[in-house]
Amino acid sequence: MLAGVAVGLARQKHTVTVVARDSDGLISLGERVQAVGGKFNAVHHDYRDAAQMIEKLDTTTAIHGPYDNAISNIHDTPAPQATGQLAEFLDTIQHTCQYWDILGSSAADPSLSEERRSFRSRRFASRLDHVIYHEIILGWKMADHGPRWLTHDEIAHGVLKAMANGAQSTFVGTVTPWSDRPDH
Repeated sequence: MLAGVAVGLARQKHTVTVVARDSDGLISLGERVQAVGGKFNAVHHDYRDAAQMIEKLDTTTAIHGPYDNAISNIHDTPAPQATGQLAEFLDTIQHTCQYWDILGSSAADPSLSEERRSFRSRRFASRLDHVIYHEIILGWKMADHGPRWLTHDEIAHGVLKAMANGAQSTFVGTVTPWSDRPDH
């Protein structure tokens, strides 16, 4: 889903480090990044084991240097602690890092209290000195035949645009009215 973001950042001359479970996907993405002249570091790992992921990122940091940006699409259900552990690790590097947290449309669910919807941003802002938290909430688009989920290209374009704008909170697509949310 975020491969286009990695390629887009590589085009902007960023070194790209990607953590992913699928080794074939990592190889393919590495080829795409290198095809646009980018530098690519692959970390083959399942983020559901956050402690080991942090160890691998620590090794990568020692070799390639600190991160300026971290784009995270970690889902809370299989790995409830991974997002926080990643942010805390980035904070220990003591290098300012923009943390871009990609969230599904459920983060904008109007049935949730404002306190619950802003929980992640408040959690990060209150305890991290070197990590600047941003949330990017993915929504949907209205099409001729009704609402539909965003394509991978639309997500990548929206994430890159959000990063360029630097806002603390950004929506890609729409999340209102909630009753228009597409079925699975």
